[in-house]
Amino acid sequence: MTGGRNLLAKILKGSKDKRILKHELQLSPVYGYYRDLKLEDIMHRIDWMILKGYLEIEYDDRLPMIVYSDKGWAIERETFV
Repeated sequence: MTGGRNLLAKILKGSKDKRILKHELQLSPVYGYYRDLKLEDIMHRIDWMILKGYLEIEYDDRLPMIVYSDKGWAIERETFV
């Protein structure tokens, strides 16, 4: 499954979007993490992480997929150590 900025923002918001529920993305530990923020504000945070090099956009054919960069993985690893 691929997912771009919009899908990631909906997951972080805690959306009940049928695509999220179909793929059981509501089970993600980050689901609803930013439930109190507007979707637009969540998108700004995602864009900031892309701009600063923590996230990257890769393409599966023409579909976007948000992934951690090496810089982002370094922080994520420290979080779970």
